[in-house]
Amino acid sequence: MTLDQLLVDSQTELRRYLRQRFGCDMLAAEAVQDACVRLSGTARPAIGTVRHPRAYIFRVATNIALDILRRETRERRRFVALDDAPEAVEVPVPSVERSIEQRERLALLRGAIDELPPRCREVFVLHKLDGLSHTDVADRLGISRNMVEKHVIRAMRHFRDRLDAAGHES
Repeated sequence: MTLDQLLVDSQTELRRYLRQRFGCDMLAAEAVQDACVRLSGTARPAIGTVRHPRAYIFRVATNIALDILRRETRERRRFVALDDAPEAVEVPVPSVERSIEQRERLALLRGAIDELPPRCREVFVLHKLDGLSHTDVADRLGISRNMVEKHVIRAMRHFRDRLDAAGHES
């Protein structure tokens, strides 16, 4: 069996292991994907030179997950200079758990947006993400202002339902 085959066969178990260890499915998925890229590259060792190939794959993925967490922690600790402030002000750093939770909620929201019917999604994006008023959205799409409001309400209910369902799954 090649290292590539072992990696493919172990992906589900590896992702489950990382999710249990770090408490975040998105982090686990990202680490497994990065491990696949790293281990399929030309710089990887031949399977015959690795004494315990399965342990090697798990160690590589765990190290990648730790690197991702360290990078995120460093990025949150950076200083941001404000235009009207004479000196730099430190930005509050959320906990790693809070950051992971926010990433999961954002991924859930992206998925929920993709699930909306096309017109409802278009109205939501124009209003909430692009900042257009209900009247501007109605004019741009050739629909009534009342219909814009109905689409926004429908989208917001969908998001609430998805977040509620995700909260019960945890």
